[in-house]
Amino acid sequence: MKKKYFNIVLMLVCFFTLGACGDKGTEGKIVDQKNIESKIVLFPNAGEVRDSVDYNIAYNFVGTYLSPLGEYKLTAVIDESFELPKLSIHHSVCDGIYDGKIIDSLLTYEFTCKSDTVGTAALSLVNADDSPYGKSVSQVRLEGTGSGSECISLNLVIVGEYAGTSDSVSADSLMNVIKRDVQKHYEICVDSLYVSYAAMHPLFENRIASDEPYIASFSEDFSGLARWSGERVSKALDIVLVDQIESGFSGYSPRYGEDTEKNVMVVAVRKRSGVLRSSAFVSWTALHELGHFFGLMHTSLTEFDFSNIYDHSVLEDGIEDTDICSGLVDNNRILQKANRSTAAYEQECMEQYNVMFPDITVDSKNRVSWVQRSIVQKNLTLIPH
Repeated sequence: MKKKYFNIVLMLVCFFTLGACGDKGTEGKIVDQKNIESKIVLFPNAGEVRDSVDYNIAYNFVGTYLSPLGEYKLTAVIDESFELPKLSIHHSVCDGIYDGKIIDSLLTYEFTCKSDTVGTAALSLVNADDSPYGKSVSQVRLEGTGSGSECISLNLVIVGEYAGTSDSVSADSLMNVIKRDVQKHYEICVDSLYVSYAAMHPLFENRIASDEPYIASFSEDFSGLARWSGERVSKALDIVLVDQIESGFSGYSPRYGEDTEKNVMVVAVRKRSGVLRSSAFVSWTALHELGHFFGLMHTSLTEFDFSNIYDHSVLEDGIEDTDICSGLVDNNRILQKANRSTAAYEQECMEQYNVMFPDITVDSKNRVSWVQRSIVQKNLTLIPH
């Protein structure tokens, strides 16, 4: 048990899987388990079904997040002719062994974790002698609901000089645009808005000039900006606004933010070419990164996604009410727009307008699906904020 627990610590780096977006399902093979065995993560309320998770939970273990606010249910499909395995949870506070039962043809476990903070944990299916279950399982899912607030506060953190937007929207007005879109598309309440400046933060005041545009390197760590003086603003979800991101991405965020006092999301107001983006584009990017923060993945995965999640066993989000464009993922699993006329492309596929499409599009057709909204709302009650 101790060996597995120390491996959980190593997973912390892997858990901070970045979701990135730019401007504008087939079951895969399990890759070498020796290389990824401590990197496979089962996210709460995730839509995708991954054979890497199915394999590792039965033969080794998978990582996850457990919230002190949550009640969880893990389900899987198994061969019921064998003795039912037990669910083993390895966690710094709430180690435990749970018996399962068959409910509606699904192997089902229900549990809570009474810890003080959100923490990483390892989940594995084991036999009575604590050995790995070692038999086929499929369609493993982890559902969770929590007692946390269904409302959220937002804090727009300006890093460097605020250049504005192409439609000349101020920082305060931009914050209101984001609030309107969050309420409209995710149907969650936003109870407080803040605008803060990184140059006034004690950890950044000597690093960042307030009168110069700030160009962030991709995946630059701004987690220090998640902690501000004052309890209310400290618990707000921080949207870090920079001038540009070197890679050209319009934003990035961890997938599953764990805690609003630990992690932030980053959005850029300017393209790499130097052209300012519109307030609508910046807001839609913020909604995209907020989706990642609360557990959503891209509708279709990109090569960048695969390099960060160490897993080629899933190609899309697995959510039944998001559109899939057959021409968007080629045989090398690299995102590409279909080589068709604009009219044909728009008529055949609506995925490009989804909030979690990797390539940001601003259009009146933009949408968040019902299931995506439900996942964000559930994880909002799990992630402390």
